[in-house]
Amino acid sequence: MKPTDHQAARRRYAAVAGNEQALAVNPAARVVFVYERIIHWVGQAIVLSERGEPADEAVDQALKVMAMGLRPWLDHQQGGVLAQQLDAMYERMERQLLLSRLQRDPQPLRQVLGTLLTLQSAWKQLAERDVNPAPALQK
Repeated sequence: MKPTDHQAARRRYAAVAGNEQALAVNPAARVVFVYERIIHWVGQAIVLSERGEPADEAVDQALKVMAMGLRPWLDHQQGGVLAQQLDAMYERMERQLLLSRLQRDPQPLRQVLGTLLTLQSAWKQLAERDVNPAPALQK
């Protein structure tokens, strides 16, 4: 990621996070925060979908947070295989979110939620130990 791209990613993250203080946390804690936001929106989409109500807005918000808060921070040059695997996983989750919206089916949402909870748990462990996940992520 070029320096200007990294600065743009920081601005997008601040918009997603809703405050500048979130930028001061360690990279793993930042990822945990973003997962929490995505989990919130996917959970909302599941509830709406199970009620038979449109979940488009909640799905769109989850996609927006994922696109702005996760993918721009991946460093494919430094992160190698780990960054590639995370990117592929994020792409699969995005496809499942879109599929759930098109089919009005909560099952893909549940699958995404399960993946997100697993990933969030792993990142929480890193954040609690204040482990720097670099080089997979840009600081």
